[in-house]
Order: sequence, then structure tokens, then C-alpha cells
Amino acid sequence: METTFNGSFPYDRNTTPSFNVRPSDYFCLVRLNSTNQPRPPPETPVIAAWIYLTGGFCIVGVSTNLLLLAVLSSSANLRRSVGGLIAHLSFNYFLLSSIIVPVSITLVQTAASGLQPEHCQLCRAYLLFYYFFNVLSNWIEGLLAANRLVAVLLPTYYHLVRPRRIQLMSLGLCYTFVVAVSVLVALDLDSLATIKMSQQGQCNIVAHSQSVRVLLAWNLYCPQILSTLGMVALSRKFLLCHRRSARVAATQQLQSTHELSPNSGTAARGGTGPGGPALPAPSERRKQMTRMLAFSFFLNFTCQMPLFILIQGFPHVNASYPNVLMFLRFLAVVQYALTPVAFLIMNKDYQEGLIMIWHAVGRLAGWIAEACSGGARSQSKRSLYASGED
Repeated sequence: METTFNGSFPYDRNTTPSFNVRPSDYFCLVRLNSTNQPRPPPETPVIAAWIYLTGGFCIVGVSTNLLLLAVLSSSANLRRSVGGLIAHLSFNYFLLSSIIVPVSITLVQTAASGLQPEHCQLCRAYLLFYYFFNVLSNWIEGLLAANRLVAVLLPTYYHLVRPRRIQLMSLGLCYTFVVAVSVLVALDLDSLATIKMSQQGQCNIVAHSQSVRVLLAWNLYCPQILSTLGMVALSRKFLLCHRRSARVAATQQLQSTHELSPNSGTAARGGTGPGGPALPAPSERRKQMTRMLAFSFFLNFTCQMPLFILIQGFPHVNASYPNVLMFLRFLAVVQYALTPVAFLIMNKDYQEGLIMIWHAVGRLAGWIAEACSGGARSQSKRSLYASGED
């Protein structure tokens, strides 16, 4: 049997290799196709640059998500409403930035060097963990989008989706979808789905059953559709509110200009104009939450849309070029790192929690410094006393 350039066999589970290869390692073998998977060149400066950039943002993502988790843990009020979903999202981003994406970088870097991946056996475990936490994060984004859509477009029904038990039930349903696919893939059955690793270090799920394909498509497209709808609807709502505020301000300025007589009655009517009285504005807290989640949906759309374009329009590019793989990993890590930053910057409640943590850390540092200085002073006094006795 002829082997590929890196010593692996063409991927065929019905063929027994002539060398000593265990059946459990078959998922490491790759399908030989010289047309769409050419031999990767040695690691180039471009790939090295993407690797360092992605690694740097991984460090930023770990730090920012830990900080956001600390802020959410500091107060039970911050975990109410959608705060629990945001905590789940930040925890998933922390795991992706700290463990899963660095493993992916290692696999791609090894394959980009033109070598047989030494850690090919990690492909199964890595892909299952990556699929679980990445898709679960997308579902949480979708739940947040659905929550904001109801809060902004159907405010009279918001009390139906606000209770914690409703959010826990929705989150449990998302877990069910993700776990179902993960279990089917973990079984590694020819009749359902298998895992294979390409020559470029990309781990892939190969679906052999229509039910698995439907579940994969459902988990891939439904959360992204919800997030995109949330981004579009909230952006349109903000634009309409801005136009209405500008129109009301112009009307009030015009009325104040024409207040020539105290008997005109204009001052008594206040903000009433040709368009009728302005509707009461939503609370500032809800506006902040909606604004920061809208930015989160925009970030999700921007960072994940290139992957959808490649899947639909250029299916072989994703698996054939290591620099494309690293670019997609970089976009994902940018989303993981910047989403908690946006939450901390655009929400005053989170900023207050951050200030509380900063003060607590300052008090702890002062207490430690005082204890250390007190110990040093007592030690110096004891030494002086001992020298005086001598």
C-alpha cells in the first residue's frame, strides 16, 4: 500500500494497512487527494506571525474572561436575568482561549512544518472539546439574542422569558443539542460519524448519517441566525430611537423659540409636539445591557462570517492552507478576548464590580505589606535586643 508524503495511509476504514497500525488510530489517517490537499510547505513567516498573534490574543482572552468571571462572582445581582448566561459564555471563552485553541495552534504548526503530527491521537479529544464548547458558546449567544429581541421588540412579553427557570430550561435544551452530536461523534461509528485529521492539522467531523448532518447543520446555523437577527433588529431599533430623539429635541427647541407670550400655553405642554407625547424611555440599565449585547452580536457576526463563507463557497480552502486555518483561529480568539472587554466597558454595573474588586485587591495588598513590614520590624527589634544583651 502506498503511503502519503508524511507516512500516513490513505483514509479507508475498510482497508487493513500492511504496517502495524491500530484500529483505534484510524481517525489519524488522512484521505490522499493531491488535487485539493497538496503537500504543505515548511512553516513560513506568515504562518509564524499568525501563530504569535493568535497566542497573544489567547493570553488576553484568558485574562479578560477571568476578570469578567471575577466581577460576576462578586455580586449576586450581576448574575440575575441574563447575567447567568453571560457567566456561562465567559467560562466557555476562558476554556477555549486557555486550552483548546492553543492545542489547535500546536496541531496546525506541526503540520505546517511538513512533518507527521506527533500528537495525532489528540485529534479526537481536541475536536470533541472544541466542538462542545464552541457550539455551546454560539448557542448562548443565540439565547442572549432571543432575550434581547423579546425585551426590545416585544416588551410586554418580556416577563415570560425573564425568570431564571426559563433561562435554565433554554440553556439545558442547548446542552441537549450539543451533547447529542458530541456523543454520536464520540462513538466513531461508520454508520453515524467519524473523526479524521487532514494533512494541515485540521480535525474534522465526517458525517455518514442524515440525522447527524441535520444536527450538525442545526447547531451551526440556528445560533448564528439568532445572533444575526439580534444584531440587525437592535441596530435598527437604536437608529429609530436616535431619529426620534433628534426629532423631539428639534421640536422642543422650536417651541422654546416661539414662547413669546406666557399665555401661549406652550410651556405647560412640555414635550408635546406634532407627533404626540414621546414614549417613556427604557431604563438606563436595560439600554446599557442591550447596547453591549448588540456589540457582542456584531463581534460574533464579524469573526464567524469568514468561516461560513469558506464553508459555503470554498470548501477545500479551509482544509488545504495552514495560513487560512490560523487566520480563522485568530478571528475566533479575537472574539473570545474582546467580548468580555466590551461587557466591562459598556456596562456601568460591571464597572462598579470591577472597582470593588480593585479596592479589595488594594486592601489585601496593603494588609500583606503591613504584615510583612511588621514582621521585619519585630525581627529587627529582636536582633537589637539580642545584641544589647551581648
